[in-house]
Amino acid sequence: MLHILSSPFGADGKPALATLLANAREATVRIFAVDSPFDRKDLLKGRGYRWSNGTNGCRRCWWRDVAERDLEAELAFLRASVFLRPVDLPSRRITARERYATDSPS
Repeated sequence: MLHILSSPFGADGKPALATLLANAREATVRIFAVDSPFDRKDLLKGRGYRWSNGTNGCRRCWWRDVAERDLEAELAFLRASVFLRPVDLPSRRITARERYATDSPS
């Protein structure tokens, strides 16, 4: 395992552990596709969205975590392909501290 983590990874040749740690520290944004049309569920699943059934105080909707840099592109996709209209969807910024906390809700 140590050999794998210290081996060069990707085009920049950084060790795999450095890449792993950089990605773990990066903040993400959780997008909630609230009130999305039922007939678009397969499109959402194919895009990596997950269903939340509303337990543990979470919203009952499809959701996905994206990198902050990809937020606008993902919202544009949802408006153009899922909702077919302009929408203002709720989202939540998630830091590494929140992502890896054992008591953090989804």
